[in-house]
Amino acid sequence: MGQQYVIYDANNQREPYYENGSYDCATVRWVADPRMTSRAEFGWFVHRFYQQGTGVEVGTQHGVFAKQIAEGWCGNIYCVDLWPDETIFEVAQVVLAGPKFRLFREDSVKAAEQFMDGGFDWVYIDADHHYENVKRDIEAWYPKVRAGGIVAGHDYVDYLDMGVIRAVNEFAAEHGYEVGLTTEDPPWQGVQFPTWWFQKL
Repeated sequence: MGQQYVIYDANNQREPYYENGSYDCATVRWVADPRMTSRAEFGWFVHRFYQQGTGVEVGTQHGVFAKQIAEGWCGNIYCVDLWPDETIFEVAQVVLAGPKFRLFREDSVKAAEQFMDGGFDWVYIDADHHYENVKRDIEAWYPKVRAGGIVAGHDYVDYLDMGVIRAVNEFAAEHGYEVGLTTEDPPWQGVQFPTWWFQKL
């Protein structure tokens, strides 16, 4: 990932980029067409599609990934989750405190109805992973992403009763998309859980 970016300091002077460095995302400029090899790079990846300045994560839980996205994405992030566990919601409120984040404690489809079509630069779907619910989330949030934006999600894997692969593949085939996948995500219990994505036409 490091070779795909150039960092500029406060005086607009070029400086080295370090893989594990901590940077203000406003100082990062693309120097090549980047690959997204792991979901940890998602914020940096979608920042090259910055236009509206807003993205949405569907399925936020503790807020850890939304916070990670914000390291590379300079816009606002809407975080949608039912948060049935009050303790987890309280953690998310702390983790996502600050002007970048807007928390919506609501069913994802009902939340989508509150936003205009084409208003987001990207959506990342990581809520209920059963086929029917992944399908409804994609169908609900796809119209909310502008043309040229990114539609993405987590856990493209044949694991337990997850239906992500089926839901994503069916939608992509119906709308003529080729699905991109991350390939270097750290395994959990010996299994990789890739991020899937495509650029909306």
